[in-house]
Amino acid sequence: MSPEWANLFNQLISQLQLNLGNEGYILPKLTTAQIADLTDANKSTGAMVYDSTLNEFKVNINGDWKVVTVT
Repeated sequence: MSPEWANLFNQLISQLQLNLGNEGYILPKLTTAQIADLTDANKSTGAMVYDSTLNEFKVNINGDWKVVTVT
């Protein structure tokens, strides 16, 4: 690994440690109706939410909400 890449990873790890707590990521909780209202695919692509109506994790891929199955 080059010194540049090592420096990048060191900075990334430092920032993650500073900005994330021990609880990890907390996804926004939205109802199914609220998720349906998020219609701007350009802004919501890559977004991840917790559907509190159906108790599902969802991610937006090109404007379509996909259920994330955790096993």
